[in-house]
Amino acid sequence: MRTIYSGFDNLDVSYKGHISDAFLAKLEDAKARAIEVRSEILIEHGGIRMHVAESGGAGGYPFRCDTGPLGGTWFFRRPNPKDPWTIRFSAKSLTVSQFGVDGTRAQIEDTLHALGCMLHPNPESIGRVDFAVDILAPGFELQPDNFVLHARMGRSDHAEVDTIQSHGRSGRYTSVTAGTKNRRQVIVYDKRLEVTNKPLKAPWFKIWEVEMTRRGIKPLNFKDRHEGAVWRVEARAGKQCLKDQHDVTSWSDLHREIKTIFETVLDKIRYTHPNADTNRSRWPEHRFWDLARAEVSRIELDRTGLLDQERILEASRVAQAELLRQQLVGLAASEAALTARNDDDPARAAVETLQETIRSNGEQFRESFERAKGRYAHFK
Repeated sequence: MRTIYSGFDNLDVSYKGHISDAFLAKLEDAKARAIEVRSEILIEHGGIRMHVAESGGAGGYPFRCDTGPLGGTWFFRRPNPKDPWTIRFSAKSLTVSQFGVDGTRAQIEDTLHALGCMLHPNPESIGRVDFAVDILAPGFELQPDNFVLHARMGRSDHAEVDTIQSHGRSGRYTSVTAGTKNRRQVIVYDKRLEVTNKPLKAPWFKIWEVEMTRRGIKPLNFKDRHEGAVWRVEARAGKQCLKDQHDVTSWSDLHREIKTIFETVLDKIRYTHPNADTNRSRWPEHRFWDLARAEVSRIELDRTGLLDQERILEASRVAQAELLRQQLVGLAASEAALTARNDDDPARAAVETLQETIRSNGEQFRESFERAKGRYAHFK
């Protein structure tokens, strides 16, 4: 059992201030067009490209904008003198994992400046921070009953029914969530399974490979469920945890408290090795938790990943293209089966149908192609 990666995984922050009239006009127009075509619209303002969605975000934000896999999701309200909190940002997992909290902060502030946002003094309010530890653990079996929680915390389990050789069917836990979202929370889950099942998570295979090389761990076959078993400990500090327990609002507050925040999370929610003691609070911690604690003890806000932006974007682009190809194959096979054309060579029939359909719908295809170029602009 060895750690193969650790780093920040989420960051939410709100700002007191307001957007410019020029930017607001672009957002209004883009959202109207997005609603009309039922698809996000690419805009550029101040050198920043973002996709404007047809719907807003929770909390009364009418505008929701995406700046790509190495950016995040921006939420904007119309300027309101009675409520200065009109800007919110939620970082993508890849963003904070590769740039760290300090690097993500720099990206946020550069974007705010480029967009022409007017901010109040000391404008930020940190709303959530997550820290993740990925552990290579062949043979590890997640047991919900091994968690020992503070009396006021809760737990939810997610079980996967799996076939295990000749032993028939058995319950296999793939994730356990403990705690409360807006306070302290820990989720332990099968990260290899998630990355394998979700093609857009494929960059994590590259991240693990590079991190393992740095840590002196030989390459592995992540397609093998046993050899490549990777489990993630994801510790989450929500708004109430940050504000009420640690008095964190600003970036300087976060610098002061970051290590204490996650040490406390792992104190309040523990994964243990049960013994005969009837007092669960005295159960010793599992090696799994020891590894997570070791990474928290070395936590730094300026920690960055080892992959450059180009390699991450390329891995994301390849994953997206592969997902589309899989969908294309499935649709082509379904169409060929439905129309029963050339049962002896369905693949040829599918190719001929695709070519014929594109030729007969050339204008629609070109329009769709141009929209898709905008949709995937962040991968270039």
